[in-house]
Amino acid sequence: MGIGSSSKHADAAWKFIEYMTGPEAQARMATGGEVPVRSSTYDQPYFKTDDAKLVLAIKDYVTKNSEPREYSANWLSIANGLANAAQQMYLKGGTAAQFLESAQSAANG
Repeated sequence: MGIGSSSKHADAAWKFIEYMTGPEAQARMATGGEVPVRSSTYDQPYFKTDDAKLVLAIKDYVTKNSEPREYSANWLSIANGLANAAQQMYLKGGTAAQFLESAQSAANG
C-alpha cells in the first residue's frame, strides 16, 4: 500500500493503511484464508475459533520451517522482468528464447 505524493487525501489514506495493516482488519482477512504477519493479530477473538485452525496451522508451519532471506537490491526489477516476459510469452505467443532474453535483460538492466 502506498500514497501518491500528489494525494489530496493523504490523511485519510494513512488512516486506511493503518486500519488495513492493523489487527482487526488482518483478522477479518484471515476469515478468507489470508495469513496475517503481525503477531498482535493472533490475539483477536477469531483465532480462538475452529474456523481459524487452517490459518493457524499455516502460520505455525511457516514459523517452524522458514528463515529470513535477503534479496538483492534489484530483485523487484528482476521479478517485474520475469512477470512481463511470462505475460508476453503466454498472451502474445512469445517463445521460450524470447522469455529468457527478456528476463535476462531485466536482471542485467
